[in-house]
Amino acid sequence: MDGHGGGGAACVWARFGRGPAGLYLGRHAARGLGLGSALEADSRWCAGPYRTVPGRDTRVALSGLVLRPATPALPPPPLSECCSCCRAGVSYRTVSCLQLSGLLLVVLGALALNATAPLSQIGNHLGSSAVVLLAVGVVIFVIAFYGCCGAVRESNCMLVTFAVLLLALIVVEVVACVMAFMYSGQARDEIDKGIAKVFEEARQGDDKLAVEAVDFFQEKLKCCGENGPSFWSATSLRPSCCGGQSGCTTVTAYQNGCKESIKEYVISNGKLVGGVAIGVAVVELLGVWFALGLAGAIKKAERSNRY
Repeated sequence: MDGHGGGGAACVWARFGRGPAGLYLGRHAARGLGLGSALEADSRWCAGPYRTVPGRDTRVALSGLVLRPATPALPPPPLSECCSCCRAGVSYRTVSCLQLSGLLLVVLGALALNATAPLSQIGNHLGSSAVVLLAVGVVIFVIAFYGCCGAVRESNCMLVTFAVLLLALIVVEVVACVMAFMYSGQARDEIDKGIAKVFEEARQGDDKLAVEAVDFFQEKLKCCGENGPSFWSATSLRPSCCGGQSGCTTVTAYQNGCKESIKEYVISNGKLVGGVAIGVAVVELLGVWFALGLAGAIKKAERSNRY
């Protein structure tokens, strides 16, 4: 409520634009001090010797000087909050990388499933590796999608569950790698036996799948027979020994055998899959780290809001 005393002189409340507090002056006092444009008008004109400040039970004299604290500036966010925001952003990116890794494994698994079909004639474990790769890709994508939902919803429970699932998957992958290394010698022996078996079946012509597998290896790897062109008789020499050309003879055929070429082919593909698996495992470890960090930040924020 505005109060009026003797005299009807008008006044304007003015405020300094600088400093930690606002200085409110009567208009005549401001002119007397020669402040002029240094004052920022508060757009409130008053009449009478005093005015009640809105929202406050305070009366200010017309020519008096009143010091009122200015609205305090918001303090900068603490470093922990900045780190939490950065951690959240990195977590989203890491989860996105996991989703892309899962999709990449699915695509590679699908391509490998088609490309390794002839290898299944040599050993069932060689053909099933593509199926395992495909399944791991699907599992990673599903887990990453769950983690993405947890990050978006800022759910501490979902993020911890996501980290535990990733850790379990990493343990399974490590165990699989250790077992593959331990049984690598036995796998080589099985590959040797499988190569001998599939080439013998192709020479007899009893198994159509074996014939197709041998033609695939001979044409793709530019080899002929198990140990050379002499493996085939003059009448049973496959055109694939000459790259699919007709009139193939032991002279024009590829001279190197397919046994060693197939081994190198399997090893090179195994190294490719191993490299992809290591890259995915690194992303998975980062996902666990940032997910647990973000979950801790969310839990800390919930506690601070509680109090």
